[in-house]
Amino acid sequence: MRPILRELGNVAARTGAAIIIIGHMNKGEKSKSIYRGLGSIDITAVARSVLLIGKRNEDPNIRYLTQIKNNLSAFGKAVSFTINDKGAVKFLGECDVSEADLLSNTLPKKSKLELAKEIITTMLADGDKNPTKFSMPV
Repeated sequence: MRPILRELGNVAARTGAAIIIIGHMNKGEKSKSIYRGLGSIDITAVARSVLLIGKRNEDPNIRYLTQIKNNLSAFGKAVSFTINDKGAVKFLGECDVSEADLLSNTLPKKSKLELAKEIITTMLADGDKNPTKFSMPV
């Protein structure tokens, strides 16, 4: 991996381009975020900056961007943003969300009873229904 990354660095130096590598994190909750990237740790090791994008349970439409590695300057504040149906990004400003906040954002499991209540509540939201008109998913 190091020779490939070295060559990418040479391309960046020759052309003045910034190289951006997008990756995903594994689900391991015990390790630090810097070690949770899928693939080789070399990618994180050679990067000058590593950013984390995540969401929280409070509003799943808002995304947060925070730094988990930065060896070029001081760490900045996290930034929140939304993405609309057409893919347009709207920045909402700086916020006090940390990488720990984003990584500890586990969604609670719902019981079958809770799921059934949600389905029935949604179905009856507009009032009583004729039971012969709707079908239940199997």
